[in-house]
Amino acid sequence: MFEVSDTEFMLALAWQGQMAENIELAKEFGKALESYAEALAVERAIVAGLEAQLELIKESHPDILLFKNSALKFKDGTPKTFGRIVYEEAFDRRLKQINPEANPLKYRKD
Repeated sequence: MFEVSDTEFMLALAWQGQMAENIELAKEFGKALESYAEALAVERAIVAGLEAQLELIKESHPDILLFKNSALKFKDGTPKTFGRIVYEEAFDRRLKQINPEANPLKYRKD
């Protein structure tokens, strides 16, 4: 049998306690991650529903202003529709509400 000093024993106990704490923290982070993944899935489902509604409107009423080209253009020269301009303004506004430091162009095409 080998001997362990009091210091080594105390360090081992402290290490064991720290490991147990880290395991609990990892479990909490796992639960939070599951919650965020579920919220993201719901947001994606909402977007899919809105895209389907928009496509139906476009098919049913192709001549409304929403789908007409504006004078503004994407960087590649493609015209932006009025609907795209409304989208960009709402996107930028919401992103700035969530994170005033965020650059909307990092997350959307321009």
